[in-house]
Amino acid sequence: MITYIEKGRGLHEEIVRQGFSLRNLDGVYYSNDDVAVQNIIDTYNPLSYARAQAKTLVKEISASKRLQYTTQVAGKETEYASKINEANTYLFNGDVGIYMQNRIDITGESASTIANIWQVKNAASTSNIAAIAALEDKLSLDIDNETDWTKCRGIAQLAISNIEAI
Repeated sequence: MITYIEKGRGLHEEIVRQGFSLRNLDGVYYSNDDVAVQNIIDTYNPLSYARAQAKTLVKEISASKRLQYTTQVAGKETEYASKINEANTYLFNGDVGIYMQNRIDITGESASTIANIWQVKNAASTSNIAAIAALEDKLSLDIDNETDWTKCRGIAQLAISNIEAI
């Protein structure tokens, strides 16, 4: 019979990784080698697993949040970079680029209006993406400094709340 101590999901994976099994029958735990499995349970430190899980959770949420400020359509990132370059060029020396000229031709907006719109959009997007990156960096530091595996998920949940608020 095994004295089971809950140490997170990684414990079961570690038991299987080492070639053993663990099953619960009516509240009593059994394995194919009770002594070896009990040793794994007694010595298993779930901190590295909990850290990795917390970081993965935050990366998934932050990747999803970034999609609100960027586009995954082929060629769009190049287009955005060209537009901000054209806006900066126009504001610096008055030259109108191809994206700007085409928009002027179609919408009738002035070059200065278009340049300002593109700069505002770029600044907002850059600021939000930078804030997401900073929160990820902070989480990573907090998780790396945490010594109690049970607190890792809570740190991740707080970071997720902060990222979702952006």
